[in-house]
Amino acid sequence: MSTVLLPMKRFVEPPPAAGDGADEGCVLLGAGLVSLSHLGGPVGKLINDVAGGLHGATSDPSVIQAAKVIAGSVMIGFTVLGILGGYIITSTWYQKKINELG
Repeated sequence: MSTVLLPMKRFVEPPPAAGDGADEGCVLLGAGLVSLSHLGGPVGKLINDVAGGLHGATSDPSVIQAAKVIAGSVMIGFTVLGILGGYIITSTWYQKKINELG
């Protein structure tokens, strides 16, 4: 009994062709990530404004600092929950709807 060796196919994707949108997507993603570094000031001002509504008219530094921590925690928490909820909905419910249409 003899063994016959067949040539193996290569399962390597060719690099994306020029102008297919992949390189533009990388540039947009990079520009978006760079612009995230400019959000520190506006987000800090927003946290201070929300904290001002939480602590009222007080001059106690510990109350002001606690209000800033609570404001930042609530805002970050709801942002994370929103992103996580959006991911779960698009990966479960939305995928089912696309499969039904297709």
